[in-house]
Amino acid sequence: MVSPGTNVVVHAVIGMLALPLIFRLLKTHYTMLDIVLACVPAALLTLVPTVGEALSLVTMVAVLNYRISENLFPGIVVPVMVARLLMIPVLLVFELHKQM
Repeated sequence: MVSPGTNVVVHAVIGMLALPLIFRLLKTHYTMLDIVLACVPAALLTLVPTVGEALSLVTMVAVLNYRISENLFPGIVVPVMVARLLMIPVLLVFELHKQM
């Protein structure tokens, strides 16, 4: 299992890198402040035992929905889900590196 600190950093960094790229592809208007305000609290919520990942996902969608004037689906939910999917290979690399 990846350490909690690594998990928080990966969630924050990948979210802050992936969301602007996806929003740019979808031509969604955003600011970096919107991205940071969504990614940092969501990353920190991954530290909550048992429900942290789900709570983190809901928080990221809720903050972006509040900050960005875009439809919830597909304008916000799809980019967040794609960003979350991009976190899987990165976390797997950390896990495989740890086992070696």
